[in-house]
Amino acid sequence: MPVKLGKLARYFGKLEFGEEDMRRWWREKDFSSVFNEKIITSDIDADSIVEMIYIAINEQI
Repeated sequence: MPVKLGKLARYFGKLEFGEEDMRRWWREKDFSSVFNEKIITSDIDADSIVEMIYIAINEQI
């Protein structure tokens, strides 16, 4: 049965969580194998990050 947007918005509008919840849900290095995620670290310069993103987007097309 399809869920109407209004009902869905009301449901998600009631969801509240805080720092304690986020800490409980956090999983270090929890990368998705589905999305072929890439790691961007602080030692990679901005131009290289842009190039990585550009290449990844073009690989999806």
